[in-house]
Amino acid sequence: MIIAFLLKIDFYREIQQRPSRILEAPEVKIALQIQLAVFSKNFVSFFRLLNQVPYMTACIMHRYFFQIRTTAIRSLVKAHTTPKNTGVPVS
Repeated sequence: MIIAFLLKIDFYREIQQRPSRILEAPEVKIALQIQLAVFSKNFVSFFRLLNQVPYMTACIMHRYFFQIRTTAIRSLVKAHTTPKNTGVPVS
């Protein structure tokens, strides 16, 4: 359920206030990895995590697909285009 609230501003602060036994739970660790992938705009990490999580977690992650895919496309377009004022010699 933590994954549903990844985009909350104070998500990380709220998680840190929980007891250490909760923070050590595998589900919470995965949620924090997903949160890091979303906020760092790391689409490769996000989709790799998607392949590792249980089905219901993947269903919740689905709500971030549009955001992650949009960021991925923008990154790829930026990486594979040249600036407008860059002249490439033809000769």
